[in-house]
Amino acid sequence: CKCYSLAPAIKGPIKVSPVPIGQDLGTADDGIVSRRDALQMASVATTSALLLASPRCAVADDSSQAVTLTNLLEGLRTVPTFCIVDPNGANYMLYKKGEGYAKGYAFLTFPGALAVLGDAKRTAEKNGYSNVWEDARITTIPADIAIRLTLQPRERTSQKEEAKATSVLAVVPGADEREAAIRIDGKFKDQKKVPLFYLESFRTEDGATPLYFNPIDLLNAWNAKNGGAGTIPPRIQVLDMISMFQYVLRERAADLPIRGKVTFVPTSETMEMAREVKNKGQTPYSTSRMIV
Repeated sequence: CKCYSLAPAIKGPIKVSPVPIGQDLGTADDGIVSRRDALQMASVATTSALLLASPRCAVADDSSQAVTLTNLLEGLRTVPTFCIVDPNGANYMLYKKGEGYAKGYAFLTFPGALAVLGDAKRTAEKNGYSNVWEDARITTIPADIAIRLTLQPRERTSQKEEAKATSVLAVVPGADEREAAIRIDGKFKDQKKVPLFYLESFRTEDGATPLYFNPIDLLNAWNAKNGGAGTIPPRIQVLDMISMFQYVLRERAADLPIRGKVTFVPTSETMEMAREVKNKGQTPYSTSRMIV
């Protein structure tokens, strides 16, 4: 199969406009996700209530029979994720010594990021190195950037200027969403999987399959469109977002259970928290630096 690069070419802040596939994120400190990205994501929050009744958020506009990589990346562009960084945007990461790489996390829910940051601070204080986390804060990056950094390892410089290591991000769903996915399909006990919920017969007005990050939002949208809470919906299906990208990259998109256009629908709470993070002062995210 063909090999693709998942990252856009970047000189200066990452833009939200469509980017070509097959180029690289760049080197040194030019890989910065700007506040403009947060603005683009947070602006969607004002219409989040309407999206539950008529899912149209982040439509990947494509009329072909198979899901495409460009469509998926463009569809994730207005979906926020939350990362733990220092004041310079360096991602806090864990170095996997036995595996030779550093691993960071992009959380799909703000409470998930906040819980991990709180646990890290308590552990550090207990063991006498609380200064490591004293300047840590939560910032947002678009999910299309997070998935690129998940599937394409990247070299970063640590707080020790001479130390470099390969790094990857792991996209982390909310705890409730993971539990809901496990009840539908036990394979989601694998913490590397990121569940997307959908109904086979459910489409938006423009024919896209809406992929929800939370099953309750999916049911609410289906009920709003199909006669209220008394109507019995079809069985909820769940799809792993990481596997979906891997299928497309391996030119096996035709084997996916969904075809044609897709739209990603984050929760209204996630969109609202992205807006709050932006309003409090968005910290730009560095793709070239890390704290280990």
